[in-house]
Amino acid sequence: MEIFIRKIFKKYLTLLIFLSVVLFSANVFGENLAKVSSQKIKLDGENVSMAAYNINGNNYFKLRDLAAILDGKACTFNIAFDEGSASVLIKKNESYKKSEDDLKNLGYNKAYIESGKKFFLMEKK
Repeated sequence: MEIFIRKIFKKYLTLLIFLSVVLFSANVFGENLAKVSSQKIKLDGENVSMAAYNINGNNYFKLRDLAAILDGKACTFNIAFDEGSASVLIKKNESYKKSEDDLKNLGYNKAYIESGKKFFLMEKK
C-alpha cells in the first residue's frame, strides 16, 4: 500500500511541477506578456471590433489596426517601414491599404519585445 501511495504522490508532484513551469514560465524567464484587454472601443459613437492589449496596466493598439479603422476619416494615415534608417514612417493624410492581418486578435498572453524602432511623423502636402 505504501508503494502505491508513493507512486500516486510522485505522479501528482510531477504534474504540479509541470503546471507550475508552464503557467509561471513567463515570470521565471522574465518574459513580458501582452494580454488582450477587455476595453470596449468606440469610434464616432460606434463600437469598433479591434483588439487592445494590456501591458503593465496600459492599453496598447497595433499601429496598423489604428490606421485601418481610421482610413477615410479626417485623421487618416499610412504606415511604411524605411529599411535604410530602420524606422517606422507615419504618413498623415495618406490612405492606408488594409492587409489581411489587420484587425486580427493576436491571442492571449503573447510575449512582446520592445522594438526600439524610431518613428517619424510625416505630413503629405
